[in-house]
Amino acid sequence: MARTVTLLAVATLAACPLLLLAQPEKPAKPGTPAQPDKPQTPQMPEGFDPTNMDPAVMMEMWEKANAPGPEHATLEPLIGHWDTTLKHWMGPGEPHVSHGSATNEWVLDKHYIVMHSKSDMMGKELHGMGQLGYNKTTRKYENTWSDNFSTQIMLAFGSYDASKKELTFNGSYDDPFGSGKREFRHVTRMVDKDTNVFEMYESMMPGAGPMKVLEITYKRSEGKHGVHEEHGRDHKAKPSGAN
Repeated sequence: MARTVTLLAVATLAACPLLLLAQPEKPAKPGTPAQPDKPQTPQMPEGFDPTNMDPAVMMEMWEKANAPGPEHATLEPLIGHWDTTLKHWMGPGEPHVSHGSATNEWVLDKHYIVMHSKSDMMGKELHGMGQLGYNKTTRKYENTWSDNFSTQIMLAFGSYDASKKELTFNGSYDDPFGSGKREFRHVTRMVDKDTNVFEMYESMMPGAGPMKVLEITYKRSEGKHGVHEEHGRDHKAKPSGAN
């Protein structure tokens, strides 16, 4: 799902020595960022010449090839206004807990979901936004994320497991401390119509297994938090550590 809290902020904090002791993911193996499949070469009819095609026919073909499909409908449970509870681990023991809000909405004729969030991160107000969609050419889900804690636009590619109702994404980012690329994986479980759970894992050291550094529980909210610049104004993030 969609990330409604900064992945990079948590990952940056994870570079601290204490985070090397973060909660290990029990069954996981170190992941490798998934790369989009190479687009399949379209099988054009013999003698096909797009330069001589009627523009209206060409547009009709384009729209049909790029119309939202069942893969987009899979994302419908993520739409709405949410109250969020965030947990991130700075070492062994209990996680740091904070609260916030999020809004996910369809845009561009239901081709993409735009995500806006507001929360508290180590006593500072965090605003973030992301985009989620399904690329029919590569047959991969694609996710971007950016926020006011970083200057990177993070990109991840993923797939959906219908039997588990899970979206799993893999990606990488450039470590702001100069240690090169850092790999991450995040999973969103659609628990029920009013609950989603997001978990992020990251390999902190070469050869080490991924560690759980972030968990977000989304509970559907009756109120409307708003989006864009208005998002969060009517829903104050609770102080860091509040339950």
